[in-house]
Amino acid sequence: MGKFTQNEYGIKWVKTWLIDLSLLHYIIEGYHNGGGTMRNEEEQLDKLSHTSGKSTGLERPLLTEESAAELEAVFKMLGNSTRLRMIYALTRAGEMCVTDLAAALEMKPQAVSNQLQRLTDRGILASKRTGINIYYRVVDTCVVKLLDRGIYLKEV
Repeated sequence: MGKFTQNEYGIKWVKTWLIDLSLLHYIIEGYHNGGGTMRNEEEQLDKLSHTSGKSTGLERPLLTEESAAELEAVFKMLGNSTRLRMIYALTRAGEMCVTDLAAALEMKPQAVSNQLQRLTDRGILASKRTGINIYYRVVDTCVVKLLDRGIYLKEV
């Protein structure tokens, strides 16, 4: 565990998850307020920073039933290994067409296309058509940050 004692590591882990929950709260607010992606994302992410001295969600009121249900939907969307692999591959590549993504993930294009549509409907991805191909890219930077944090926690 490096320089951290067991207790320090536990505190660091809890703070990371609290920030991640705040991040998800902002994702939900962005969707709930009519946008597929958050407005002023960098400003919102700064609010979640350890060093900014701003709110990390501890001062916010408890989640309402509606907010909790929306948060659950976000977790379900991100709680699928196929969709996580797709988001990660798109993050690394920047943009990919269905055929290339299917080949990279060793899946059938139709299965990939179905999952991509769900992610696009949720506002996590955006697509553009070029000729006969549709290219997808990640547009919700909060999801990328959350994925990075999850990978980091897995590696620690």
